[in-house]
Amino acid sequence: MFIVACPVEMIVFNDSGEQIASLNGKEDSIIDGFEMMFQTVKIPNSSNDYIKIAIVPNTYTVKLQGTGEGVMNAFTAQITSNGVENINSYFDIPVKSNSVGYFDTSSITTPNVVLDDICYQDVASTTSFSKVIWIIFSVIAITTIAILVVIVFNKKKKSTK
Repeated sequence: MFIVACPVEMIVFNDSGEQIASLNGKEDSIIDGFEMMFQTVKIPNSSNDYIKIAIVPNTYTVKLQGTGEGVMNAFTAQITSNGVENINSYFDIPVKSNSVGYFDTSSITTPNVVLDDICYQDVASTTSFSKVIWIIFSVIAITTIAILVVIVFNKKKKSTK
């Protein structure tokens, strides 16, 4: 699962290299059959910022394209039969309208964010105690989102039978 909150477009490719989604909050494009895997939510009290959520395997490619000036906060996690695992948080990554990057998932347990050729690591491995509160908040937020997605998916699945 990948979550970004910032002025970026999230572009997702499946294992075959086919683009399946482009999320910017204003004009999302999602290929038929993949709608349940993606969501955008407008950030309250913000004119142009959206949270983009992609519930896809870590084997998918997630690219990032700047759409404005600001900072990016991002989260990754794995949803397994045991629940939400390997939660990673990335904060205050500077974004410009021409920024380009991606989630580097070569390490499944600790992916990195690469933006404008700079690699950002999970804050738990690089930060002081002051951001621990943010990490706790991230865990709660991601777990809540995962639970809501599962509930909605199950309801949708039942209604199509």
